[in-house]
Amino acid sequence: MPKQITRPKVHYLKPVYADYAQKLLEKHPDWWGKYCKKIKMKNCYIYARGRDGKPVLKMSWFMWKEIVSSFFYKAKDAIIQGETLRMGSNLGKIRAIRVERNFSKPAVDWGTTFREGIRGEDGKLKRVYFTAEDYCRIAWRKFGMIPNETSYSFDPATRNMATNKGMKYEFSQALMENPLLKFRYKYYPIIRKKKEPQPCNTATAQ
Repeated sequence: MPKQITRPKVHYLKPVYADYAQKLLEKHPDWWGKYCKKIKMKNCYIYARGRDGKPVLKMSWFMWKEIVSSFFYKAKDAIIQGETLRMGSNLGKIRAIRVERNFSKPAVDWGTTFREGIRGEDGKLKRVYFTAEDYCRIAWRKFGMIPNETSYSFDPATRNMATNKGMKYEFSQALMENPLLKFRYKYYPIIRKKKEPQPCNTATAQ
């Protein structure tokens, strides 16, 4: 019987905050959490007793969410502008790269193909291929230090609920508005195999 494939668990912000809040309370036994009925969250607010004896807000779901969201948005903008996000804990780094196009393996530009809608005599769409010498993408450089690392990938969001514009869209827009931006990205040329020198055939004098 084949082994069942277990998909990687997706961690959303609320469960991550719940775990963080619990660890804060364990680390500080004199602190306490408060339930928020509106969003139905335990330890939504975390308080400590101040010097005057009055409760002092130490952390809340709303503060934590704002901090994390700000970090993600700033990291996204920095990556698009050619900076590298080093994630720490042997997780590698994320950055934009520029890759030399391999014309021996043509890539179809499906957007242009469908937009032009040109069909041949057989009724099939005529494929339009990319002709630029290079292309840009967001890459996750792994260090090979995490178990089952090859099973994971980094896929930037196409859209998000806040702005309806994800990282992929903003990445493409930035390159369209500033064509020179790609030269800030690390360049990866095609690795071509070197031809082995052929031995010379020399005639032997008789």
